Amino acid sequence: MPSVLYARILEAHANVAEPIRMWTICNLVIQQLVRQIDPEQVGIVASIMQCLSPSNDDQKVHNLRVQFQEKSPAMKDVADRSYFLGAESLVGQTVVNCRPAVIQDLHHNAAPLVVHQVEKMNSAAAYPLQKGGRVAGGLLILSTQKQYFSPARQALIQSYAHLLNLAFRDNEFYPLEDIALQIMPSEAVQDAYLLAFNQQVNELLSRAERNGHSLARPQAEQMAIEIFIESMKK
Repeated sequence: MPSVLYARILEAHANVAEPIRMWTICNLVIQQLVRQIDPEQVGIVASIMQCLSPSNDDQKVHNLRVQFQEKSPAMKDVADRSYFLGAESLVGQTVVNCRPAVIQDLHHNAAPLVVHQVEKMNSAAAYPLQKGGRVAGGLLILSTQKQYFSPARQALIQSYAHLLNLAFRDNEFYPLEDIALQIMPSEAVQDAYLLAFNQQVNELLSRAERNGHSLARPQAEQMAIEIFIESMKK
């Protein structure tokens, strides 16, 4: 791992304003990760998933959301996605158990765990973003090659996962007893919802303004997410 990367991340952690600190650090890390893990550009997709804020009902984390994604140039035709993930997913199980998971052949995998974009991919590695037994999300790496995640590559990905901890605030790490991931619907079901997601957020903001209430966009997004999740329970 290049020493210049450490320097740039530490500089960003010290000097970048909080609203864009996470975006800056995650992008620095994930871009270098893809370059180093896939120097021959055989095909890699790396995604950072974050725990969504706990539910108001029980103060538990029920879902993850894809926040950042980086791809090898060979995968430029793979669409960027922002799915919600839960207990049905490989990265969800990694978060729940707070330990890495590697599948060297996705098409002959005994564990019935969902890995998005699996039709193009043949192996996967997932790592929790954890600090002192508390977890903020997960890092998922997909490869077009079977048996791609050698011990050396696994160790390297683990180092990048440790670096990503600097992107998150302390209050974005949750104790394991507060992680209660639910099963999320399929990509097809989520696609229909996500098409209308921004419209719903804007409607919530407009309604709050009409009623004389103060509502920040992150709060409106969280409300829209909770509406979506509740609708999936019906």
